[in-house]
Amino acid sequence: LTTEIDRLTAELAEKDRVREQDARANMARIEQIESETRALLERKMADVQESAEQAMKEMQEATREAEDTLKREIDKADQARAAQAELEEGLRREEEVERRMQQRIEELEAQVDGLRALQRARGDADGGEGN
Repeated sequence: LTTEIDRLTAELAEKDRVREQDARANMARIEQIESETRALLERKMADVQESAEQAMKEMQEATREAEDTLKREIDKADQARAAQAELEEGLRREEEVERRMQQRIEELEAQVDGLRALQRARGDADGGEGN
């Protein structure tokens, strides 16, 4: 009986030792998997951060280009407005000159009419004296 108890105790001790060894091996494997997972996660996070930084740089560059384009278009619009204002001013001056010329023509025509009337009156007066 004692021999049987000793044998069973030895078997149990061996099973406990094997279980403990398996548990240590499993813990070591878990730690290795955790370490590999952590390293992989860190690499992925670094890749994501690098991609995000690159995307940010590209977005900033695109924004700068859009701002430059907008500034150029605003400058063109300002130049076009200035040119239009100059044309309108030139047209206004031209209309003013044309109005003055028309006024002068009317004055001259009135003078010519006056001179013709005077000439007719003289002719009538000269013609009446000759009869």
